[in-house]
Amino acid sequence: MHDEDMASEASEFWARRREFDSSPGGDGSGDVGRQLVLLADVVDDAVRPAHDRIAGELDDFDCLTPSPFETLHLTIKLFNVPAEATDVDDPAVNRIGEAISGVVEDTSPFEVTFTRFNLFPDVVYAEVDAAGRLDAMNRRLCAQPEIAELDRDAEGFIPHLTLGYFTNSTDYHALVTSLETDREVPLPGLTVDELALVAYEVGSGWPSTYDRLETYEL
Repeated sequence: MHDEDMASEASEFWARRREFDSSPGGDGSGDVGRQLVLLADVVDDAVRPAHDRIAGELDDFDCLTPSPFETLHLTIKLFNVPAEATDVDDPAVNRIGEAISGVVEDTSPFEVTFTRFNLFPDVVYAEVDAAGRLDAMNRRLCAQPEIAELDRDAEGFIPHLTLGYFTNSTDYHALVTSLETDREVPLPGLTVDELALVAYEVGSGWPSTYDRLETYEL
């Protein structure tokens, strides 16, 4: 996973792209559990044609599996809670929900654009420009006394849209060479006007299965 190769800027990951040994994850061999995450869903009809083109090109490489269109999202904050705390009536989930409500109540809809391809050791992703809004929400949530700051939070938070998951290293360097020729991501910009708190399966393989617990209108 990319937490094993920490960096604090997207440019650092790109600079080290040829040093990575791709780190396959989510192959279904790990312990199955549940994780809570606040995300922005970017599944939109305007995105689908470009996504399908990108997925088709990534699918030419044996080292990864493209992200299904139905799973496209921007992660804002992962939450460190017991695996069983994934029900809206659970006290831990209630505390998280209250913290999210306090952060988003004065947050208005905002625009996101997808700028360049990049790599973590476990995924191919699109860099995201949201004028600092995603970063700000992450930092504000981390500052809440009942919310733990995790490794990939605050100053280490890198907004991204996952486009594919590594499954092996067969032709990893060929993929890097291909991405180097043109890093522009042909996805249209979007307006984010709602967030969702979801629970998803960890360790059961890609793509993860999501259950939406709460929706927050901006």
